[in-house]
Amino acid sequence: FLGYLVRIVTNALNKYPVLRAGVHRQILFTTVGVFIGYHLTKYENYRYAKKDRELFDYIRRHPEILPQKDAKTMAEVYEKFYPVR
Repeated sequence: FLGYLVRIVTNALNKYPVLRAGVHRQILFTTVGVFIGYHLTKYENYRYAKKDRELFDYIRRHPEILPQKDAKTMAEVYEKFYPVR
């Protein structure tokens, strides 16, 4: 989508007809934008997965630093509900 907008803005700045001039370039810029966006998202997911793996491994190896908390039920977490009528 960003590639399409770049081409439209380029047409507007060069004083060409905005939507009709260079339709082949609009399609090209759109496909390039989708390709780059796909791979950037894939790389971002990889980085976050790697970071999560390292953090979970650290937590697993050092339980004395991060002790387990007691499990609470949802009734203990929320306040009692009193409907207003």
